[in-house]
Amino acid sequence: MIEKKLINCFVFLFYLSLLNSCSPDVLVPCENDGLKIGLLCKQYIYQGDEVVGYYNYYYNSQNQLVKKALQKSSGIVVREETYQYNTKNQISELNKHDQNSNVDSTFKFSYNTFDSLSEKEIYVSNELITYTTYSYNNYNQIASSINHLGDSILSFTNYNYLSDGKTYKITSYSADTNITAYTLYDYYTNNMLKIEFYKGTTLSDYHILEYENDTLIKLSEFSADQSLNGYYQYEYDKYNNISKISFYDESDDLIYYNEYKYYY
Repeated sequence: MIEKKLINCFVFLFYLSLLNSCSPDVLVPCENDGLKIGLLCKQYIYQGDEVVGYYNYYYNSQNQLVKKALQKSSGIVVREETYQYNTKNQISELNKHDQNSNVDSTFKFSYNTFDSLSEKEIYVSNELITYTTYSYNNYNQIASSINHLGDSILSFTNYNYLSDGKTYKITSYSADTNITAYTLYDYYTNNMLKIEFYKGTTLSDYHILEYENDTLIKLSEFSADQSLNGYYQYEYDKYNNISKISFYDESDDLIYYNEYKYYY
């Protein structure tokens, strides 16, 4: 399965609000760079047929992603993320800066002896806000995560798996052990996956994911009453990299899409 974060319509509308004052310019394509072959270079954001903004991706000499910048089509940067790595090439720190709000947030990561994430700290304006600790089962799959505020537990999450190792259920609890939310995964033999999202113990919505040869081609979003809210279509280049993600509403009208360009 694809591990990339699935683009959400509300996230797009938030980014669009950051970009809505831009006037489209001709965007410079990726330069040829034989040392970065296959790496993501740019992500263009379209509303209708108009580019409203794009992400630029920057790498160091080890081809590690060191910066991701969201820019208006005029070139003005509105959001920026920078990455640092430890000696094992694991992400040790992620810094985010929003030009509009002028807020800086930092995420620091540490790992256990099995190279799995053991702790994540979140800082805002250099002040520690919360941190999360992680534990694992005998197969080195995440078993639980606990969110802390100082010496207090804010919430925790448990992870359950099927015998073949696939995720079955993710349950979130408040500090007093009441269930606040959970997610169920149901795998079908016809290359489909259903993911149900519950608030408390009530179904809020669900997704249907469709695959071809283990490659995601469509994700449909439904309300609890089984009405379609919209869907994403995924397209790939000849190297099996995502080249385009398009979002359509329930009437099959194209709302927006993202195009992905790589170094070749």
